[in-house]
Amino acid sequence: MTAVCEAISRRDLAAALSICGRVVPRRALAEVYQSVSLAAGAAEATDGELRVSVPIPYDGDPILLPYARLEALTRACTGEQLEIDSEDGQATIRAGGGRWRLPTVAHSEWPEAAEVQAVPVARIPGDQLRRALEGVLDAADSESSRYALGGVRVEVEDGVVHVVATDGRRLHTCEIEIDQAVDDCELLIPARAATLLAALCRQTDEEVQLERSGEELRATWGDSGLWLRCRQLAGNFPRWRDVIPERPEAVRVVVRADELAQVLRQAAICTSETSKAITLTLGEQITAAAESTEAGASTVTLDAIEATGTVSVRVDPAYCVAWLKTVDGTEPITIEATDAGSALVFRSEDATGVVMPMGVD
Repeated sequence: MTAVCEAISRRDLAAALSICGRVVPRRALAEVYQSVSLAAGAAEATDGELRVSVPIPYDGDPILLPYARLEALTRACTGEQLEIDSEDGQATIRAGGGRWRLPTVAHSEWPEAAEVQAVPVARIPGDQLRRALEGVLDAADSESSRYALGGVRVEVEDGVVHVVATDGRRLHTCEIEIDQAVDDCELLIPARAATLLAALCRQTDEEVQLERSGEELRATWGDSGLWLRCRQLAGNFPRWRDVIPERPEAVRVVVRADELAQVLRQAAICTSETSKAITLTLGEQITAAAESTEAGASTVTLDAIEATGTVSVRVDPAYCVAWLKTVDGTEPITIEATDAGSALVFRSEDATGVVMPMGVD
């Protein structure tokens, strides 16, 4: 029997597998994609489009193990250390009082990441990138026939990183200011990759270095050894700036985000599947009203901090609340609308949300 790794911390391996599990597909054309690679101090997973590498204290020979069984084993066993040996296409794992034999795939079948010259995009504090991504992901539409709407747009322009997502009915955008001299560029990241990128930013305080190499995006976290790569989406992303026009004539109302979200949730109690809209009246007193034959009627009011006029718009409250929950609830936001047929625009210091109006049921 050939020793592969004398011992590896169960806790370290479990943490790495929890990240790899976001990439390993449940179904795959090739068995190798349902495996996790342990090699050279790292656990790695890929589905052919998305790839992640997580540093772990592994010093054995490269080995491929079935992700699902290894994860279940690591979660269920009681020992603090795992010993891994391999021979003749099988791996023997010992932990606590348990012993398991798992099938393996030849590591030569693992699709290695190509080393291609990358161009810097931006270096961004992890907490800021995480907040921006989490602030827009709700608006991405993974089920749309327009492929580009299933992604998150990242644009670097004049020292500002714009992060944008839209499904055609609403749009979320966040801005991050950077202090580096980098070229303007545009990226389109799959929503799934953007979700994982945000999750990884939550786990480390390191700055994130974003780079692009052809159609691939790369993200690395300092010298930690943690990195992510994904293939960009194809297709044309909408001209999102045209959706947020400057409207000097718009009615503007200032209100606290958490208070408005609460009012919308209360009014939405009397919406239904066939009548999802509420009528939101902006003014010195904000009114949210809903009515349906199935669910009854509701009217909830809230005093605004400031108001420049009065206007009513029928909107989906779920879309409004989805944006409101991404900003600091205690901070005041500005809401803009011009008439019943206009988009409702929410603005905070560095984020903007647009919700398109709904017609009469």
